[in-house]
Amino acid sequence: MKSRVVSKGSFRDGIITDAEKISISKYLNTVDSTMSDVEATYTKLYANSYLEDPAKGNLKTAYDNLNSAYDSLVAAIEDATADSTASETEFAAVNTRFATFNSRLSTFKTSIESANKSIQDKLKGYSDSALAAANGWRRPMLPIPPRPVLKTARMRPGSL
Repeated sequence: MKSRVVSKGSFRDGIITDAEKISISKYLNTVDSTMSDVEATYTKLYANSYLEDPAKGNLKTAYDNLNSAYDSLVAAIEDATADSTASETEFAAVNTRFATFNSRLSTFKTSIESANKSIQDKLKGYSDSALAAANGWRRPMLPIPPRPVLKTARMRPGSL
């Protein structure tokens, strides 16, 4: 998803041919697919009951910022390709928006790692607490009293 590939290949002469439009639509499909994966990951992580602030807030902020960058990128590409020509300004806008999108995607991936670590730390805390409670619960060993020796009366034959 490098912006230079799209820009140099599609906007190099300022005229966008049908073949270049197809190429651009493939890039947009790739970006759309990435955003679908992002949304699925975000939805699953954000709903996790073990995820708490600040990691939860950071994940939401990164997700919102990435969505904003995606919307801005798509708008810039649509503006640049609407009249089948791309001015230098449109060319620069697409490059800038691709760079912003890639940067925010990277930030989002980092926030996913932080969220996962936060969840793992929370679960480890529960595990450590349970282990400490189990170790503190041990009953002291009581000495076993000696068994009393039972004296039994012997029965003599014919005593019944």
